[in-house]
Amino acid sequence: MINCEKPMHVDTLRRRITWRISSEKRWQAKEQAYFLKRLGELLKEGFSLSDGLAFLKMMQPKRVDDIQRMLAKLETGINLADALAGCGFSEQVVSQLRLSFLHGKLTETLLFCSDFLTEKDKQLHKLRKVLIYPLFLLVFANAMLIAIRQVLLPSLETMLVPSEEGSGLMVRIILNYLENLPLIILGTMALGAGVFLLSKSYLKKKSAFQKSLLFCRVPLFSKWVQLYYSFFFCREYAYFFRNGMQLNQIVSLMRGDEGTAWMKEISGLVEEGLMQGDSLTTIIKRYPIFKEEMGWIIYHGELTSQLPIKLSMYSEECFRLLIADIEQKIGWLQPVLFLMVAVIVMAIYLILLMPMLSSLGGMY
Repeated sequence: MINCEKPMHVDTLRRRITWRISSEKRWQAKEQAYFLKRLGELLKEGFSLSDGLAFLKMMQPKRVDDIQRMLAKLETGINLADALAGCGFSEQVVSQLRLSFLHGKLTETLLFCSDFLTEKDKQLHKLRKVLIYPLFLLVFANAMLIAIRQVLLPSLETMLVPSEEGSGLMVRIILNYLENLPLIILGTMALGAGVFLLSKSYLKKKSAFQKSLLFCRVPLFSKWVQLYYSFFFCREYAYFFRNGMQLNQIVSLMRGDEGTAWMKEISGLVEEGLMQGDSLTTIIKRYPIFKEEMGWIIYHGELTSQLPIKLSMYSEECFRLLIADIEQKIGWLQPVLFLMVAVIVMAIYLILLMPMLSSLGGMY
């Protein structure tokens, strides 16, 4: 059957394919950070939101289609945060921008989100840089062990005759390890995948606040969780307090659709505590996801009528400590991995030298 439809022009088809690819491709962290920083700077210089986005179309030619869709959404009454959500920006950025329309700190929020994404990308880059070399050595060392098992294991089994002395135990351990190496590797991978899938399934049933409580009990992440949520809570509440709003008003706004799921839940808990007659200090001390000294910061701020300033300063300190602790733990990770590589390399040398040592032992 002959198709009588008019063929689509090649250029039109190419444009549609390019548009789909560009719209589906998520913005990289550097692109997001650059976009938010430049938009914040333009707003700071007096540009309107539409004029700033129109100017950014020239500065980011690869994202012209996305920025044009943002402008189209703004013209229909959709705010900037929802327009960015459609382009793959994270929930953290989107929720903070939504809240910024309530407390009137859009420019500051744009610049902070840019710094936050830049710092996050910097730490991820540092983590990849720290991990890539030792992980490569781990893979290479295990590949050598597999090669030894496939090529030398039959010879080793005939040459290495375990004695009744203590050295025989080491020989048996090495031979058993080589024989079961594929099962050990596959078992480790299966166990890791099983733990990951079960954890993911379990966490799906939990709310955002319940997840934060669970992570707070994990020794490796507990400090990060406390610092991050202390920083996030203090920063957002400080903005509203600076605008002269009362705590009851702030809680009501935070429970709206603008904030993240976690912020809605914690604000609901704060509201319940206030209705029972508790102070904000008492409510904060009740939950382990916040740093212990945060309650005293709030109490001292209320006592001296400097709560917005104290919360703002404390949020900056929490963010600084969070970044410093992440860098410290990344610095510890590489030596641990190199130690694992050293153990495997020593095992390889021991395996290769055992036949010679065994034959020398038989001569004396």
